[in-house]
Amino acid sequence: MEQCKRGECGNSSYRMVCNDSKNRIEWQEQHGGRWFVHDATLAHTYKLTFLSCVYFSVSRVGISSHQFRISGYGAVGSVQGYDYIGGAVRFATGGALTNGIAMSLGDGAAGGDAPTHPLAVDRDIYIHVHFALPHITSGALRKGLYYDQDNYIGFRYDPQGLLPEWSGSANWHFVTRAGGAETRTNLGVPTSGWYDTWGCMSESECVVVLNDETPITHTTNIPACGLTYHAYIENGGAVYNLDLQKLTIVQDFR
Repeated sequence: MEQCKRGECGNSSYRMVCNDSKNRIEWQEQHGGRWFVHDATLAHTYKLTFLSCVYFSVSRVGISSHQFRISGYGAVGSVQGYDYIGGAVRFATGGALTNGIAMSLGDGAAGGDAPTHPLAVDRDIYIHVHFALPHITSGALRKGLYYDQDNYIGFRYDPQGLLPEWSGSANWHFVTRAGGAETRTNLGVPTSGWYDTWGCMSESECVVVLNDETPITHTTNIPACGLTYHAYIENGGAVYNLDLQKLTIVQDFR
């Protein structure tokens, strides 16, 4: 791999490299001492940003397609543009216990691969997500790359044990889960505010960096099935919000 150009901005370093093994040029960024492919020639790149609060506004859930799906569980919540500088979208549950809302690329349902589950770890997935986590002591959150409750890669917070695959914890975790078996890293008690997460997922390892901290690496229980980006939140006694500002996914084109 030949380095072509390098620069720095804030706490991150950036470079452009020629990756001979993949016959492509890559734009990489460094977080937590780890280089991630931010974009590349000959790659599938998906970018979802909300540049203004009028860009995306849905008052009721239930809009469905193979490109973008929003599903409601129990009483209807809401998905709407939110007034942040730069824009954002807010997912909110309904007001009753166990009301939930899910967002997926693809249809988010188990039982098939592409186009409903277009991502695969054998294509070296890169992902960057900028999101805001509410300060909560109830409810549930599961977000990341997902096939079903027994096969996913991502973050989970569930202090009440509402999710069917988990008995509950006051801490949130990074989880790789395959066939119902899982590897998890304890991230402590979550605090409210904006988070940046970067990740690269392959057949042999999954690496994530949260807010430029030390990388977390899992080498076991990596699901081999097709995946989709998925975020699910559930009401545990009060309305639960999740704010999303940016989502970028890159995977090999082959």
